Amino acid sequence: MSATFELSPENLRAALDRLNLPVDETNLVRAGEVSLAEYERITSAALSGADPADRMKSAMDELVAVLSETLGAGG
Repeated sequence: MSATFELSPENLRAALDRLNLPVDETNLVRAGEVSLAEYERITSAALSGADPADRMKSAMDELVAVLSETLGAGG
């Protein structure tokens, strides 16, 4: 199976935006650190999808959930 989700700056920006957090350097760095620490959790969510679009949505939803829990955001 090919990778359908990456912890890219674009995905981190999209997740911060969904949480209504400022997309600035500080938040991007924090989001990157948190995401790397929870990478297994995020990729496990991605594997639960039936097709590439579902995997991407599941991974993004999990990324948003992880950031919400750790950065104290809500959106």
